[in-house]
Amino acid sequence: MKIKSSFLFLIIFLYSNFPLQAVGIDEPAGRIVSLSGSVNVKRGPNSISAKPFQNLEAGDVVTTGASSRAAIVLRDESLIKLNANSQITIQNVLPKIKPVSTTTDKTKIKQDAGEMWIRTKDRPGELEIDTKSGSAAIRGTEFNIYADKDKTLITLVEGVAELSNSYGSVLIAQNEQGEATPSSAPVKRTITVEETDNAVQWIFYFPTNLNLKEEVLDTNIDVLTRNYKDKPNEAEPKTILGIKKLIIGEYDEALRLFDEALRIDPNSATNYLMRARTLFVLHRQKEALDSINKAIDLSPSWYLPKADKSKLLIAQGDIIQAEKIAKEAVKLDPNAPEPLISLGEVQYALGKVKDAQKSFEKAINLDSNLAEAHIGRGKTLI
Repeated sequence: MKIKSSFLFLIIFLYSNFPLQAVGIDEPAGRIVSLSGSVNVKRGPNSISAKPFQNLEAGDVVTTGASSRAAIVLRDESLIKLNANSQITIQNVLPKIKPVSTTTDKTKIKQDAGEMWIRTKDRPGELEIDTKSGSAAIRGTEFNIYADKDKTLITLVEGVAELSNSYGSVLIAQNEQGEATPSSAPVKRTITVEETDNAVQWIFYFPTNLNLKEEVLDTNIDVLTRNYKDKPNEAEPKTILGIKKLIIGEYDEALRLFDEALRIDPNSATNYLMRARTLFVLHRQKEALDSINKAIDLSPSWYLPKADKSKLLIAQGDIIQAEKIAKEAVKLDPNAPEPLISLGEVQYALGKVKDAQKSFEKAINLDSNLAEAHIGRGKTLI
């Protein structure tokens, strides 16, 4: 299957701080910027476990295992996220600025199996993706693609696409989904905005270390909503659904769910913590600080509320107090990444750039899936 893409779009925050600066084709084809679980890179006959910031070259095969994910920034500044049990081969990547004269005019990726989300930036040429079940041409800035030996399923989040094979073709627009198989003409269907959001919800990182009573094994919003409805008298299903709503940007709904949970369990530091995070993004900073202080009062030995309070204080300009609280959070758990991120932010605000870089790198080594740590480190390299 082939997917082609050529367009402009706004830089998304996650990877705008990791530009691959050089324009020559001698630069790495890409770089793994975050990973979780089992991720392997095969280069020629050799296969190794991937590491954060590992360079990728043309010909490399990247494979994710069960319950594993990886994020890759290509040389042309496209961002790729691989879901669990997926495999791609990077065949060719254009430089950030396309040379005037070149016979290689496409970024080429072979999608061997699994699911991949892509968002592109200032495409200098065409993007081509090969799968096993047909051909397609995409002109859009953001899309999700699933492929196995029987079908290829493309969901357009933004842009348009022409899905085709030897049996025919179909034009796909935003909030539409196209399907191609090896033995039939492509078809499409219109989907709701919610269905589009659900198709890509796997790319959002679900936070850990939240002192929940039960491990969250399935973060599908339909599953979480059903659990919430089935257990109206329990606080935790409301909390977990609220976290999911916060992740996907439904802030008012998230706040409502955290307040519901607190009416059932008024002594939950986790609910006050998540409530504070929600109030902060709603620009209700005083209420956010009150809520985070309540979380600290309820669980004074838990590092996460203090790490969050440090960030709130930075936003309010109280850098000295923010530094004090961040150091207290690090002392509570030196092996937790979140306090190190907060400390790095304070150090950066104080102009201690090298110290900040070390703090962010320590956080990345502890959990490479935290975007804040990568963003922070990126700032220190500018």
